[in-house]
Amino acid sequence: MNETNWAERLAENDGKEALARARVALARALEELDLYREKYDAAENPLRRAEILNWTLHHLSTYITPNLRLDMLANAQARLTSLVNH
Repeated sequence: MNETNWAERLAENDGKEALARARVALARALEELDLYREKYDAAENPLRRAEILNWTLHHLSTYITPNLRLDMLANAQARLTSLVNH
């Protein structure tokens, strides 16, 4: 295996890992969303439902983006692109 093939394999593996991490983060977010939905359905009044929606918004806005590891996806994409341009 030459250096180019090795670099390509590493870049492809980085891409696969980044996609897998993103998938896990989204799956976990969906599990959490299901829990909030159950709490919402069981809530006894509109104020409690509003609080649960607020918790849900907070979770979605603070959990998903950082845990998707968009930086890993971007780095893998850049590495693959750089291999094509050489």
